Amino acid sequence: MSRSWRTDPYEIRAARRTRGPVPIRVTAPRPGHLHPASPSDIRTLLTELGPIGTYGVRRIELRQQESHRGAKELFGQTRYPGLIRLYEQPHWRTSPLEGMTLREFMLYVLLHELGHHIHDHRSGKRPAPTLRTTDAEHTADLFARRHTPTLARLRHQLV
Repeated sequence: MSRSWRTDPYEIRAARRTRGPVPIRVTAPRPGHLHPASPSDIRTLLTELGPIGTYGVRRIELRQQESHRGAKELFGQTRYPGLIRLYEQPHWRTSPLEGMTLREFMLYVLLHELGHHIHDHRSGKRPAPTLRTTDAEHTADLFARRHTPTLARLRHQLV
C-alpha cells in the first residue's frame, strides 16, 4: 500500500497524467471592451507553470461579461468541472493591483482561478464544498501569490 497511485503527491500525478495543451476558447468582446490577456499570454503562463497548471483543466474561456446580481466587478470564475472563465474588461479599466498592467492582473486572476481548480481537483471533485468560502478564497490567493514570481519572469515575454 505504500506505493499506491492515489497517495502520490498531486504534482507527481499531474506530471504523469497531463495530456496536451488546454483548449482556449475566445468569444469576441463587446464594443468598448477587450480581453487584456491573449490566448498566447495564457499559453505562455501555462507552459511556465508546467503540468500543475493544466492538470484537470478542460478548457479556458475568454468570454463576454455575464450579469451577476450583487457582483460589482467580475474578472474570472472557476466552473465545475475544469472550466475557467476570464471575462472581458472595459477598455478604460486599469489594474487594481499597483505595479501590474491590466494584462498581468488578468494573468494573476487566472492563477487565482487555477488555485480554486486545484483545490477542487485535489479534494476529489466532491459535489459538497469542503471549505468555507473565505478559506477557499484564501487557498486560491496563496496559489496565485506563490506563482506571482512567474509573472515577473514572463513580463518581457508578454507581448
